[in-house]
Amino acid sequence: MEEALAMCESSFMLIYEVNVAVQNDSAAEYAEFLKGHIQEVLKNAGFKAADWWVRQASDESAQGMDGKTLWTIHYQVENREHLDRYLKEKAPALRAEAVDRFGDRFAVTRRILSPMQKQYP
Repeated sequence: MEEALAMCESSFMLIYEVNVAVQNDSAAEYAEFLKGHIQEVLKNAGFKAADWWVRQASDESAQGMDGKTLWTIHYQVENREHLDRYLKEKAPALRAEAVDRFGDRFAVTRRILSPMQKQYP
């Protein structure tokens, strides 16, 4: 099983998921920043597209989401090698830019989704 997962991770499109919780009073400014940030990320080799989703605090199981605007960005990445290169070489500077500009007015979590099985109707 682990071998099959490793093969999927290195050979197939991945989703790099970034979950953002930003204080409501900073949401408009952060949204403008995020538009440019997403475009910068998409300039990296292997990054094919991004989808920006809105989440509702009432749908979240985590505590403390009231008063926050919640977004999820799904980056479609060609393979793990491209993602690893981005995470090592580019991500630290882009992350620092957000922290420098917004300080503690936002929080981010990230995860990597690898394909397990594709199903069709």
